[in-house]
This record gives sequence, C-alpha cells and structure tokens, in this order.
Amino acid sequence: MNIHTDLSDLIGLYLRAGSTLLQRLAASIVDGFHQIFTVDDELKYNYFRDRGIGHARGRRYRQAAEVLIQLYRVRPDDSEMATYLGVSLLKVGEGQQGVEILQRIRQQQQQGEDLKRINTILLAAYQQLDERENYLMLLMEQVKGEPQKLEHYLTLAEGYCYYEAWVQAISVYEKALILDKDHIATHEGLLRCYQALEDHDAEQRQQQKLSQLRGEGAVASKEEAEPPLSQPNDKILRELQHLQLTPRAVETETVVR
Repeated sequence: MNIHTDLSDLIGLYLRAGSTLLQRLAASIVDGFHQIFTVDDELKYNYFRDRGIGHARGRRYRQAAEVLIQLYRVRPDDSEMATYLGVSLLKVGEGQQGVEILQRIRQQQQQGEDLKRINTILLAAYQQLDERENYLMLLMEQVKGEPQKLEHYLTLAEGYCYYEAWVQAISVYEKALILDKDHIATHEGLLRCYQALEDHDAEQRQQQKLSQLRGEGAVASKEEAEPPLSQPNDKILRELQHLQLTPRAVETETVVR
C-alpha cells in the first residue's frame, strides 16, 4: 500500500506498531531511509484511516481529504471512511466528487441509521450544490420505499415548498391525508401552500379545519414520533455535529460524525 507520508506520520505509525517496528525504522534511517514501509498493510491502513477521520472531525477538511482519498483508492467499500472523505471534499469545494462518493456509499446501504445518515448528508449536499432534481428524487425514493410512512410524504412536500412548487406540494400533502385525515402538521402545510398561492377560499377552509381539529384536542399522528428525513433524529444529529453540513430546510445544524 503506497501512501504519501511525512516523518511525523512514520513515527506515529511505528509507535503504534510497537518497539519491534521502531527498531525497523531506526535501521531504515541508517540505511538511507529506504523501504521504510515494511509494516503490515492492515496496520498502515488503520493508522491513516484514524488520522484522516481525526482531521475531518477536527474540521481540518483539506488534510482529511488528502489522506482519505488515498485510502479510498484502496478500499472504496469502507463506508465510514468514504463518508468522511465525501463530506471533506464538499467542504473544500470539490462538491461533485464528494457527491459521487456519497452516492456510491448510499447504494451500499440497505436500511437503518446508516442509510438515514447518508440520506441526510446527501440532501444537504444537493441543496448546497443547488441540485434540485437530485434533492427531490431522493425524497421521492423515500416515499416509494416506505409508502405507508407519513413522515416521508411530509418531507417531500416540504421539499417542494422549499423550491416554491406549491401545487406539487399540495398534491403530496393530500396523499398524506389519506394516511391520516386529521394530521395537524399536514393541514398546516396545506394552509401555507394556499397562502403562498393566494387562494383565499382554500385558505379559509384550511383555517376552519385547523380550528376544528385544535378545538377538538386532536393530536398529530404517531408518525410524528419519527422525524422526517430532512429533520434527522437526535442521535444522528449528535453523530453529524462536527462536519457542519446544514440542509437549508432544517434550522438545526446537521453534520456528519
């Protein structure tokens, strides 16, 4: 494994390897500093992986990208390392390359928190790069994958609202009402759309419906317990707090850890 290194990296690597490897380093220096890398490839990989991820967590994105891009060429299937690389590239202005790496990672993920984290990062990246089509497509894929989850419809509708596509947003909100006809957040979203379109009759009907629901003490669906895709849960927010990628549709900082 050929990785560009400096003397401090070599010292750190051999410290990790132990006293036997330090003896090898000393011998190599005496011999003209040739063939220093006789260390096991797995040890080298893990050492520089930790170094690169440490740079990313410390917001030293350029240093992180320089280290991690070399590892990515060796092991592109290391999703955690590649995630940090993708975000680091985004932060240093290499947005397209970063997105391509993140998209490959997403294809490797099947479900669970890892997929939610990658989706959150990609949504932020698409907004940062103003890739409207990819942004909305990702939200639509989420709806298609889990059509019974109300939260996905709300997130897609909010995405349309972000781009001021009010008619499309209304269509999605109406589909959400099929799942829960008295869901307050959905009716609130419809109200915002009608206000934006200056459809005063529809706006008045929505106001009356909301007043009725609130007056009856209706509560939002249990689906609200799970935050929508553009509002990752607290665990993901904590995991993402170091890399400062912020979807515009979300006021809270969402970044990758």
